[in-house]
Amino acid sequence: MRHRVQVLRVASVLPALGLAACALHRPSEPVPGQPPHLAAMTSVVERVRRHPPRRGFSLALAPVTVNYEEERYPLRLRPEFGGAVADLVAKRGRLDPIGPSYLAGVPVRRPGEFDPYDTAEYLLVRLSPVGFSPDSTRAALLVVFDCGPGCGSQVGVGLRRASNGGWRIAQYQRLPDPPPPAGAVQPPR
Repeated sequence: MRHRVQVLRVASVLPALGLAACALHRPSEPVPGQPPHLAAMTSVVERVRRHPPRRGFSLALAPVTVNYEEERYPLRLRPEFGGAVADLVAKRGRLDPIGPSYLAGVPVRRPGEFDPYDTAEYLLVRLSPVGFSPDSTRAALLVVFDCGPGCGSQVGVGLRRASNGGWRIAQYQRLPDPPPPAGAVQPPR
């Protein structure tokens, strides 16, 4: 009976500890002079480091943003991110370089340094350009995890600006696997 009382006490404390941890978590402050899109990307990479989609892989970032195609990667974020998603759609076709050599401690690979199909070494994290709402309080982007042919996943991310100028992840939603690009040859079944 005594063991049951202790279990009940611990079980009643756990939710309170979880809420306290959420309340204490503050997003990182952006580096002074860091552009807003890099600050948003840094918040997403910090989240990926804490909760990688596949364990056992080292993480590496692609050196260039992924081309965001709305038809291929439809983001179904909450309506509050509508302006940010619209801005992301307007950036279709952009392949922007990711400037620093590290984001949140994850190395940004340089062109020619990696083979995208080298799954023995790392999980390649590809980020889209960042879309911002008109008032710059919301952001949206696509994250593609590439671990080789037929292996990977996509996530749509909605962020809110925090009081310290950093970005807090408000929505993190796994997307269905995209259809192959137009004109791609399908493997035989």
